[in-house]
This record gives sequence, structure tokens and C-alpha cells, in this order.
Amino acid sequence: MRSDFLVHWTGKNIALDPCTLRDTHRASYVGRLASILTDGFWMTVPNERLVGKNEAWIEYQAPMTCFTEVHLSQALFHAKRYGLLGICVSRRFVLDRFGGPVHYVRNHKDECVIGNAQEILNVLKELGRPALLEYFGVNSAFIKSMSDANKDNFTYLDEQEWRIVHTHLQQEAGQIVLTDAPQPRFRIPIHPGDVRIVVFPDDETRTMAKCDSKLDAWLHAPANANTILLTLQECGHF
Repeated sequence: MRSDFLVHWTGKNIALDPCTLRDTHRASYVGRLASILTDGFWMTVPNERLVGKNEAWIEYQAPMTCFTEVHLSQALFHAKRYGLLGICVSRRFVLDRFGGPVHYVRNHKDECVIGNAQEILNVLKELGRPALLEYFGVNSAFIKSMSDANKDNFTYLDEQEWRIVHTHLQQEAGQIVLTDAPQPRFRIPIHPGDVRIVVFPDDETRTMAKCDSKLDAWLHAPANANTILLTLQECGHF
């Protein structure tokens, strides 16, 4: 059975080992949560390069926000890779913002999908059609490697990743907003009731968040009354 929860993991630049957390790390995680709930999900441009047949390659240029479709019992595995704070939304939240699951490919010198994409891109460049190049770029941003380059170790396949990729149509609709900061340039606003579950690194971080003045109003808003606050350890019991 597939989960209806899609989890955005964040904080890999703060700490990735729950056993070594200090109060400074916890405070940073609380600040990260407050920033996301107040101003929205960050959209970043991943540093990923996929290789394919005939020396073809794809490198993402589109801002995006990534989610994993995993059961909560698997939370710790993904948290240790991407960050110890998980923010869960429904699948509908992502679909309504033109998001969807990624298309996994081999990331291998014999991969025909990347090779075909490169051939199409070459033709589009010759045509000089900027709009078509943008459409192609958005579609390409939904391609994800299932393994490390030129290996079949399936390192990323079990993430069941979904993405929301920036388009101007979403921006015009207000589903994506331009920021005043160089990083991130775009955010995805979060409205009351959008967040279904928050997964904290540990109980101490959860307690710190409940005492934070910036989060107090959000946590006590009627629309968020059903939001579940869990820790990574508690997720292991699901």
C-alpha cells in the first residue's frame, strides 16, 4: 500500500546523527521549521548530473522541492541522508502544484533515456524556441538517477521521490513565490492545514519548538489542530 504522506526532509547542513545532537543543532532545526512554516518550502537547484548513451548527459537547471513517499517506519534511513527534520504534506498538495513522482533511470553510459533526451535537446536548440526549451527543461527535471554514475547499486530507488518543479504558470498562480533573497530565489507557500505531520530529530527539539514564540501561533491555530508532532524514534513504531 502506498503512503498518502510525502515528506520533505531538511537539515543535512545542520546535523545528520540524532545521537550527537546538541542544543545549538536543535535551535537551528527549530529555526528551520519556523522559516518553512512561515515563508514556505525552499526551492533549490540540485547539483546532479545524469549520464547516458553516446556521452549524453543531463544537468538540472530548474528550482525544485523534493519529497519522499515512504512509510514513517523508514524515516530514520532517509533523515540520515537529507536531514533530521521531516515535514509531511498530502500527495494532493504536491499534485495541485504540478508535482509528481520522478522517472528513475540508470545513470549509466548505456542509458538510452538520457541519450534520447540529449538528441531532442540538440534539435530544440537548433530551432531556437525558448519556450520549448523551458518545457523540455521542466520535463527533464523529473528524471532521477536510481544509482550512482555507471553503477547499478540502486542507491536512490527506494526513496520513491516526488518533486515540485518551478514553472512560470505556478508563479503566476501564487503557488510559487519569488523571494528577495539570492538563496532561495523561490519558495512554495504553506497554508494552514497543509502540513499533516512534523517529524522532529528528538523529543528535546520538539519541546524546544513548542516553546518557540514564532511557532506558538502556528501550533495553536485551529486549522493545524490535527497536525501530528512526532520524533524520529517514534516513527520507528509505525
